[in-house]
Amino acid sequence: MVRSDCPLGKLPAAQMDLLRPWVREHGFRRGEVLQRQGHNAQTIRVIKSGAALLYRDGRDGQSRSVGIAAQGHVLGLPGLFDHVVVMTTVAISEGRVCELGKEAITRHGLLDDPAFRHWLVGSLMRSMSNQADWAQVARAPGVVCQLAGALLQLGALQRSERIRMPGHAVLAELLGITRESVARGLARLEDKGGITRVGRTYCELHGERLQACAGGERPPVPAPSEAPRHDLAQG
Repeated sequence: MVRSDCPLGKLPAAQMDLLRPWVREHGFRRGEVLQRQGHNAQTIRVIKSGAALLYRDGRDGQSRSVGIAAQGHVLGLPGLFDHVVVMTTVAISEGRVCELGKEAITRHGLLDDPAFRHWLVGSLMRSMSNQADWAQVARAPGVVCQLAGALLQLGALQRSERIRMPGHAVLAELLGITRESVARGLARLEDKGGITRVGRTYCELHGERLQACAGGERPPVPAPSEAPRHDLAQG
């Protein structure tokens, strides 16, 4: 049974009625590989909660983090068209996914259904937008600007001004800096009034001040009720 808050439950009703018996929801642990580059995935997975680092193998054989995936991100889409996955995804927190096998999708002919194809294309475009946003963050001038941009992106992904912070090691790996640089950069953002720490895990973002620290033209993080939705299940 698909829970009403599962992202796959937001598919058009006709398609969801066909797929409901085939959708499974399960949890994942920190450090778990959710998909692997080069693998021909036989399922699609939509992240319901939690977050994961995206890795891409370079021409030098090294795997480097290139972004963070969060709620609504769809994994395994290339497998529906017999292409291999282009990035490895590793969980950085506990979370849950809704999973749907390729067999069920093809059995019901949904790849030829306009509404389902619209959902697939929307999922792909939002994934590409996410990657482009992280690429911009990485190109920001200086550690403080990069961290400010990363926090704004996390706020957009989590659709909140109060975000769950990834560990310093994750931010350091993502931005190609040291943990010490992350700690110093976050302290500077706090001094500038861009963020307020809330315990050890959460952080309150102050959009306009944080945007000033980022030094770009990205708009402030909107309030939760106004934030752009990143549910990849929406068409």
